[in-house]
Amino acid sequence: MLFLWAIAGLAAEISLQANFNPEDHTVSGMETISFDAAPAQAYFLLLANLGREPNPYLSGRALDATYPLGFDPSWTIIERVLWKGDGREEALDYTLLPLPAVTQTYSLDDGIMRVELPEGAPGTLVIFFRTRFPYTSMGEPGRLG
Repeated sequence: MLFLWAIAGLAAEISLQANFNPEDHTVSGMETISFDAAPAQAYFLLLANLGREPNPYLSGRALDATYPLGFDPSWTIIERVLWKGDGREEALDYTLLPLPAVTQTYSLDDGIMRVELPEGAPGTLVIFFRTRFPYTSMGEPGRLG
């Protein structure tokens, strides 16, 4: 799902509404973040995107042990980003950025979302998203790989 990065102290309220679909291993939802005075930008970690590609450093045997039905990717898709303020609602631009190669060196694309906000304005950021969790034989249910 979405993790607000480095600006949580600036938000007055953070809310998450989500629906789980066990058939296709997805969580779809809406995150809202209210600001008394919005910063110029907000950053979000899209951690599920770290699992979009198989680990090229693991043997096929290790991948088979983790994914009993073959590699099964995880991902987060941003469906819409809105700003609600002054009685209006408008679509906001956002940019998907790669994660730095800190904990792994593969599947780094689209790991960070940067949203441009109306700096200083009071309002609510609304993000509609869908996240998929893989079917694995390890870890706890709902764990990302």
